[in-house]
Amino acid sequence: MPTKVLICWSHISGYMAACWRGLAQTKDIELLVLARASGGQTSNTEFKSSLMDGIPHVFFHSDDPIDPAQVAQHVERFKPDVV
Repeated sequence: MPTKVLICWSHISGYMAACWRGLAQTKDIELLVLARASGGQTSNTEFKSSLMDGIPHVFFHSDDPIDPAQVAQHVERFKPDVV
């Protein structure tokens, strides 16, 4: 049975996407990343959403406050072993 890993992160970046991609390809790891989409008024950098291709993820809009209840729903649905 794979270890379920949930990562809650701020804005995506190339470096972190590469790390998550490697983790997602690791045998016995099931990954889900919750992160803000890149860009928007609150970010100084912008990365294309396609950077996350192949990485299980949920994006939150960059300029909206993140709703804790929405995050909790994703956590409850995924049932991670590690957050």
